[in-house]
Amino acid sequence: MISAIIEFTVPIDKMEEVIKKVLMVSEKLNTFFTLETFMRLENKKIPEKVEKIFSDLNLDYRPNAKINLGLGRSIKEV
Repeated sequence: MISAIIEFTVPIDKMEEVIKKVLMVSEKLNTFFTLETFMRLENKKIPEKVEKIFSDLNLDYRPNAKINLGLGRSIKEV
């Protein structure tokens, strides 16, 4: 397998618990591992609650953005 992507939705209130478990499992993997999070921004910023979770878990993060405009929904098949 070249790559695998697992996506799921987690409420912010459960985020720290889920990240801890994912990191625990990642220690048993003998391969490269990346953890990514996607969320709606609040006033163009990462929510403070999420920043605190990353800080408490000693995780670095990059506040890069991918903006999905949903244009695929407006194109009608011909």
